[in-house]
Amino acid sequence: MSFFKELKRRNVYRVGAMYLVAGWLILQIMDVVGPILDLPESLAKLVLLVLAIGFPVALIMAWAFEMTPGGLVRDGANNAPRYAPGQRRKIDYFIFGTLLVALDGFETAFEARDNSLFYIGYGAQFDSLRNQPRFEKLVERMKL
Repeated sequence: MSFFKELKRRNVYRVGAMYLVAGWLILQIMDVVGPILDLPESLAKLVLLVLAIGFPVALIMAWAFEMTPGGLVRDGANNAPRYAPGQRRKIDYFIFGTLLVALDGFETAFEARDNSLFYIGYGAQFDSLRNQPRFEKLVERMKL
């Protein structure tokens, strides 16, 4: 059996894809909620670092263990069918549907963006506000 077929049999591809999607979702939540809660940017960097370190660990765990109805067992210890008929296809459809919804959301957000916000950083009408700390903090948060 080739190496890539073995990766597929042990669901390493699926675990990797699900980990990346979940990590992306966590980072998006951090990006949205972080400024609202005044979380330091170093926390987002720390979350990214933890996710990056956890990725190879998740792949190794997927290689060594398999999820069965009886729980997590070492791969090869149980030769019973892992999935009910059709269950694997449902999981694939769920992952594909989730990715389509996420892409649609990105497209909608991209089309609905307001380009007028980018002029706040250098617009002449804001000259009187430039020395105020609140304005500087706003411009810094908006990365302008």
